[in-house]
Amino acid sequence: MLTIGTTPLPVVGRARMYVCGITPYDTTHLGHARTFVWADVAVRVLRHAGVPVEVCRNVTDVDDVLTSAARRAGSPYDSFAAVQQFYFDRDMAALHVHPVTYEPRAHTYVPQVVALARALLELGHAYEREGAVYFRGAGVRERAGLGAEEAARLLAAGERRLDAGRALLTAGLAHLGVPGGRSRARENLRAAAEVFDSCGARALKARTERELRRLGVRVGGGATTAAGGEAARFGLSPRQLEVALLVAEGLTNQQVAQRLFLSVRTVETHLSRIFAKLEVTSRVGVATALTR
Repeated sequence: MLTIGTTPLPVVGRARMYVCGITPYDTTHLGHARTFVWADVAVRVLRHAGVPVEVCRNVTDVDDVLTSAARRAGSPYDSFAAVQQFYFDRDMAALHVHPVTYEPRAHTYVPQVVALARALLELGHAYEREGAVYFRGAGVRERAGLGAEEAARLLAAGERRLDAGRALLTAGLAHLGVPGGRSRARENLRAAAEVFDSCGARALKARTERELRRLGVRVGGGATTAAGGEAARFGLSPRQLEVALLVAEGLTNQQVAQRLFLSVRTVETHLSRIFAKLEVTSRVGVATALTR
């Protein structure tokens, strides 16, 4: 019998693990190492306990950020991806991460992905926005087979996100008393307003928006709309402008994701579209374009 913390984990028969793989467009970094070393350690523990394990780790070799990187390098996207995959495999070997059982590549499953997305749309379980397909949130509890009590327990876990919003609000207010801190205060308060909006915390959101108005930031009935005109001037959405400004400050994709409460993949997608709209090919180019 294995345990995770103090929770028993009975393992019967074969164990199957799915590990989210890379988008092969750039150098392997420590975030990759952490993910794949952790997964490999878990596999080793299971095998040491006498459990046969199968591991599947995908390769997302169809992605806007990959095609943009390949275009900048002047290489066909599939060749570029293959080279990056070679470097990744070499780095994993250096870390003594075992090869996985299955390694499906996204480009070989495009018809299946399209069929799945089409089926979800036809069933009303998804919707389309700007060429992308998203799951519908309504009816999630019923589709997941969750009772009201279990769903309430999971929702309670969202308090951690509220705590993050409160911390951002506190930090924003603290920066107001620091010389030259108004820019950082606006950053933190905007992020706090978005967190409160996503959590339905209307009172906290209203308080945060009052502080933003005192700083001269325009806010609307929904998410914060500051700098909307500036975003339009560059042909970007307000969210893309936020990402672009943080990239221009020198933040990494991981840091941008943490600052804006996004996934790294979402930041990468925004960045590839920012490159295209600003007609630049590098992060330095983004910074230069925003100062024109």
